[in-house]
Amino acid sequence: MKKLLLLIAAACCMAACNKELGPEYKTPPQLGEVTYTPTDVQADNVVTVRVPITSTYGLYSGWIVYWLGEDQENAKSTTPYFYTKSDTSVIFEGKIPAQEAGSKVSFVVAAMNPYSVLASTQVYNYTVAGGSEPEPAPDEN
Repeated sequence: MKKLLLLIAAACCMAACNKELGPEYKTPPQLGEVTYTPTDVQADNVVTVRVPITSTYGLYSGWIVYWLGEDQENAKSTTPYFYTKSDTSVIFEGKIPAQEAGSKVSFVVAAMNPYSVLASTQVYNYTVAGGSEPEPAPDEN
């Protein structure tokens, strides 16, 4: 996650160095309502995340960053989906791999335009259901 944030910060700083840049270097993509299926996530479910993305100045890529529990240090990213510069309105779709029962999964969807302007959604969460209840330990008394 730190590497991703450093890359994002570097891209923003590079754009900020030139005072003559137009609005394409300042206008982030707009991400709409995030939906995911299934909503009742079981241990063997891959979760499909969808979000509409628009950008007046085109799109470059979209991806999901997800982590388990509160451990953002070990965040993982899906493989980015790359768009053509002429794509200005898309429905992004990405997949979060199946996780173990009881796992709390948090994620954001991120998108970048061709001018390295980044946008991301708020954090979304779900808890993976399923699996069997552990057998009670035998009473040794």
